[in-house]
Amino acid sequence: MGMPLTWIVVADAATARLFESRRAGARWQLLKELSNPEGRAKSRDFLSEPTGGLQKEEGSTFRGAMQPLSIKKVEAQRFARLLAEALDKGLAENRYERLVLVAAPEFLGMLREALPPPVAKRVLSDIAKDFSHADARELERRVGESHHV
Repeated sequence: MGMPLTWIVVADAATARLFESRRAGARWQLLKELSNPEGRAKSRDFLSEPTGGLQKEEGSTFRGAMQPLSIKKVEAQRFARLLAEALDKGLAENRYERLVLVAAPEFLGMLREALPPPVAKRVLSDIAKDFSHADARELERRVGESHHV
């Protein structure tokens, strides 16, 4: 039957590209691009209410002016979950057998946490590097050769 179909995810907190590789050394096909504009926004863009006051939400008390980084992190985690859902759907539809994750280190951790167990079992390898701005040919060269996809 040949090599198992492999999906390659190249992502950071702001963008994700999903490629498919049918065999080692073959050109990758871009399947989907996802973007998370909030992942690229500057922290100050999120500070709409710098009141510093306390608010109640579902029984817990928290500061009204949240730390900028925590909001950015929440957005990145939301994007990781969105991406994990797309991977879960692809697996449910038998669209791939193996998965290679290439992501900025912090985002890679978030993505791994978000993956449902059946998807996590398909991960052939993960690469903690931010190649989100590399073009497809460069990715094929830098990732494909060393990971046989």
